[in-house]
Amino acid sequence: MSTTKECRTCKVTKTLTEFYTHPNGRYGVKGSCKLCVDDKKWQWQYGIGRKEVLQMLEDQNHKCKICEVEIVFGISTKNKMPKGTRRANIDHCHDTGVVRGLLCNQCNQGIGYLQDDITLLEEAIKYLANQ
Repeated sequence: MSTTKECRTCKVTKTLTEFYTHPNGRYGVKGSCKLCVDDKKWQWQYGIGRKEVLQMLEDQNHKCKICEVEIVFGISTKNKMPKGTRRANIDHCHDTGVVRGLLCNQCNQGIGYLQDDITLLEEAIKYLANQ
């Protein structure tokens, strides 16, 4: 079985780990690579493309804007993350849709669970400070 495949979108031959899995796909992966699939999703969801996202990642030195852990894109949950890194997420305001920056999965979920509410975040800080 081959360990590489050409992406049908960008036409670059990549390793199979650079594709999302798909049960009916050739070699068990999608036809387009992770970056091309993500690019389409980012354009639709946030109005920004791969070039802008990669520039943001570079501007942030590949670090989460909150905890500063190293973040990476294009790794599926079935593949192990490189040690010391976390999955990158595009953080945006749910009211305006404006992209605020890139966060690790944990920080993005943390502020999401607190509904992006500064008052709730401040109360959480007070709670933790008093423990």
